This record gives sequence, C-alpha cells and structure tokens, in this order.
Amino acid sequence: MKHCDGKNFNFLIGKSIVKVEKTICKDDYDNKVNGYKLTCDDGTIIEIATNKGCGGCSNGWSSFEELIKLQENNNVITDVLCKYDDIYDDEFQLFIYYENDMLTIKGDDGYGNGYYGGGFYVTIKNLEGNNL
Repeated sequence: MKHCDGKNFNFLIGKSIVKVEKTICKDDYDNKVNGYKLTCDDGTIIEIATNKGCGGCSNGWSSFEELIKLQENNNVITDVLCKYDDIYDDEFQLFIYYENDMLTIKGDDGYGNGYYGGGFYVTIKNLEGNNL
C-alpha cells in the first residue's frame, strides 16, 4: 500500500450507504471539483471531492466512479481495506466487508507524476448540514 490503508476509511464502519449522487463540490482550496454525495441510513452525509489536476492531461485527476456500488446493498459496513495495484501506482481497490459478503470498488488517486497532488477530500455532515 502506498498512499492509504483501511484506517483512512474507518468512518464508513457501521454505516449503510443508501444513496450515492455525483455532484460538484469544493476542495480544501475552494476549487470546484467533481464529487460524490453519499447518504447513510442514519442521516449522515459524506461528501467526497476529487482532486483537480492538470488542465491538459490526466495527471492529478482522481476518480472514484464505482462508488455507486455502495447503494446497491442493504448491509452494514463492518470493515474497509485498501490495496494499491502493483503495476499502476495510482489505481487502488477498496474492499468493503459486510455481514456475509465483500464489495470491491476501484479508484484512481490521481497522483500520476506527483506535480498536481492527488487523493480525495472528505467532509462528513449530518442531515442538518452541520459538520461533525
């Protein structure tokens, strides 16, 4: 593992994601970026903003297209592990464990040449919109 491990995703443990929406949000630098809004069964809102990269190439652009898979189940998340691809340094898989099943989600952290950074910005809110 190069950039993450399961501990980075501990906020998902005990939650069930019931809705995943693509959205436009802001990163830590106030840039408008592609993102995702995850709604949990307990009313928690998880916003994930992707990293904004180069305007002319793919370096620095992170993506997490398979997050939609999180809403296709009715089980509570019990554990999350992250593993990076041995060949493509930026590609990773999240293994999300449920009661008797496992879900694999692929992503790209966007680090590429490293010049534009990479990764994701995560904000967790409750239904009233207050940051937790």
